[in-house]
Parts: sequence; C-alpha cells; structure tokens
Amino acid sequence: MKRLALLLIISLWSSANPSQAQDFSLQLGAAFEPSATPRASGDLTFLIGSGQTRSYTTINARPIGSVLSYAFRTGVERDFIKTKRATVALCGQAGIATSAEATSGMVSGCASIIVPIRSGFAFVLSGEGNNAPIHGGDWEPRVSAGFRYDFKSAP
Repeated sequence: MKRLALLLIISLWSSANPSQAQDFSLQLGAAFEPSATPRASGDLTFLIGSGQTRSYTTINARPIGSVLSYAFRTGVERDFIKTKRATVALCGQAGIATSAEATSGMVSGCASIIVPIRSGFAFVLSGEGNNAPIHGGDWEPRVSAGFRYDFKSAP
C-alpha cells in the first residue's frame, strides 16, 4: 500500500509544472459497473493544469466481500467541445489494479460531460471503458458521477 501511495504522489508531482501557476481540481464521486460485484465503487480524482489539457489521476476503491480492490490510474483529460453550459472532455489513463489476490496493469478511456453548478463547483458524468487482466482482461463499461471543485492557485 505504501508503494501505491508513493506512485500516486510521484505522478501528481511530475504532472505539475512548478515554473507556472497551476489550477488544481479535486473530484469525488461514485462509479457503477454492470459487470462487477458489487456494482458500485468510490472514485477520487486529482486534476492538475489549466486550459484545455489537464493531468488526470484517479484512485478507485471497491469492496469485494471483506477485501478491497483498488485501481490507481494517471493520464490526461482534454476538452473536446466547450460551451457556456457544459464541456465535453475525453480522457485516457494507464495504471495498476490490485486486490488481495493479484495485481496487474490497466488502461482506461472516458468521455465526460462537465456541467458548472456554482463558482468552482461542477457536476461530472462520465462513461468509461476499463481493461485490466485482474478483472478478466475484457473491456468493462462503467458510468461514474461526481462533483468537481476547482482550486485556483495564486499567480
């Protein structure tokens, strides 16, 4: 577990560019997977960067019986279509999936609709496809929903 936390810290640190002021966002939500048992899991996502392209790192935890299954992914989110009312963004991630029985690499792709609610807050609805040998090696569909808060860093 300590190695996984260290991997997350390194990926977040390497994504930030210390020579420029960066925007930092935090997203908390739930994911629903029709092919998994149980069908729900929790998501925590860190986003670093401003403009159309952002570093996109996700931690996912799902209880399986009395054991937890985790996924740690990092990649990029990029705005595809942006209007006043919503933004459609695409993302791609790679990382690891682990449980008490096994650990493996995984890849993920998603499309998200980001709807601003209030200053700094947004509702995010995503459709995803995940592939990890630990989960059978097939592309698994998943829908996630959450709330994102943007912290503006000082220039």
